[in-house]
Amino acid sequence: EQEQEQEQEQEQEQEQEILANTLELNKISSQISIQDEILNDVRSELPNLYAENINYSDEYLNNHFYFRPCMEDLFIPEKCILLGDKGTGKTAFYKALKIESFFHRLQSKSQKMHLNFEVVNITNFDNDNFEFLGFDKYLKDELFIKKFWMFFIWNSLCSKDDYKGNNKELLISLENLDVSDKIIDLISDKESYSKIEEDLIEINNNLKRQDKKLIITFDQLDNIVNPFLWNDVISPLVKIVMRFPYDSIHPKLFLRRDLYERLSNLTNKNSFSARVINLEWSQNEIFSFFLKIIFSSSNDKFFNFLERVLENSLLIQQIRRKLKTKDIKHNQLPLDTHLIQPVINAFFGDPKPNKSGRMSTAYEDLYRNIQSADKTVNLRPFIDLITNAIKEQDEQDKEKKYRKNAIIGLAYCTSKQVRKNAVVKYLEDLWNEKGNEFVKYFCLDLSNNKVNPVYKKNVLNEASFDKLLEEVKRNHRDDESIQNETLEELKQILVANKIVIPYMVGNKTRYGFAYLYTNYLGF
Repeated sequence: EQEQEQEQEQEQEQEQEILANTLELNKISSQISIQDEILNDVRSELPNLYAENINYSDEYLNNHFYFRPCMEDLFIPEKCILLGDKGTGKTAFYKALKIESFFHRLQSKSQKMHLNFEVVNITNFDNDNFEFLGFDKYLKDELFIKKFWMFFIWNSLCSKDDYKGNNKELLISLENLDVSDKIIDLISDKESYSKIEEDLIEINNNLKRQDKKLIITFDQLDNIVNPFLWNDVISPLVKIVMRFPYDSIHPKLFLRRDLYERLSNLTNKNSFSARVINLEWSQNEIFSFFLKIIFSSSNDKFFNFLERVLENSLLIQQIRRKLKTKDIKHNQLPLDTHLIQPVINAFFGDPKPNKSGRMSTAYEDLYRNIQSADKTVNLRPFIDLITNAIKEQDEQDKEKKYRKNAIIGLAYCTSKQVRKNAVVKYLEDLWNEKGNEFVKYFCLDLSNNKVNPVYKKNVLNEASFDKLLEEVKRNHRDDESIQNETLEELKQILVANKIVIPYMVGNKTRYGFAYLYTNYLGF
């Protein structure tokens, strides 16, 4: 009987041992790789760059907002035009300026804390929906248009408690639609308009007495002034801003680059370049932005991964140091290629050798795949490329095994379908802008094979390109706005939106298509 009990105990012990081993094996088999852990952390943190209502909390500013060097130029008085394509972050920057904690951090980064800056938004399209309508008689009267903008600035400032003028009875609420007659009457009356100027002088003098600098911002001007009127209405505003008469008030215009490039009645526009803040992204900026998401969402795991892959403890120590300032973690790498390049190459892995046998790198290949016609890059298609690559990798890697030891395999980022899908939302966003109707016809006709396939080439000579434009025009005979445009004007729209770029070969013009769109257009 005692032997029987011992046998039962031994059997139970063996069963428990087998169970423990089984549990351990299950635990091991259910453990996911560090690459998958990092990917799972990152995929939920990829930003929705199409969201207009971001909550600029301290948590968002610390972990997600990317502070760009060009933003610091805002405090240079001479820099008064901020130019960017769709998706470069004009509106995100403009909206962040309204947040006190962001503004102070930007001042601190710019080493301008000793100066007493304030910022006020002059345009208020989201709230009052004011549009430049009902002024048709005055479009060619540049003096009237300039007076209109001075009224607009005064009306916005004096509507706020901090900048009280002495002539509040002249204020006009822009919430109502039928305000054009009131504005015309006010501007046309010499005595009333002189009171506006007096108020602006007084506001400027008050700022001086308090040793303050006032930055006034203008955004969404394409919603306030129809793009077809920009030559007549926005050009005078640009001229005002270039020679603003009040030295303690610094206007800053946030402008769509494609519309600014199409302004034709600004003399010496090229001389303005020193006054412009360019919001296009550099190669290192776009990668540093992406790495900030990774360091913010999966810091310890990612360093664990880098230690295994890079085998360069000195570089990893340097990266750790650079992600902090005065013991405050900001997770943002400076724009140094020697720091960014190896980390990007580790994250995306090696590319397949190209036909020439030359090995490139993820750092080079990714950048090439997201370039517009003028070789600049945009955040939106880049993030959409990453999102689509993750999806394709999830679906196909069991079979294709392109990922290997990478977190997101580069082969998925550069696949034809991923590249095609990456630009769909961005292009729709681009061509839905007022003034960009032809972009839609041009891209869709090529993509849907509604033009002769001989035009599906990366580069066309001028004669072929003209014939392509004429064919697209013929396809849309019913759209008067397109029919009224000359071929030169249509070219200007495509060039300004960086779909194509003209360049000279000898004395002949060629038109090259943006690499970013080639898969979408079916090349």
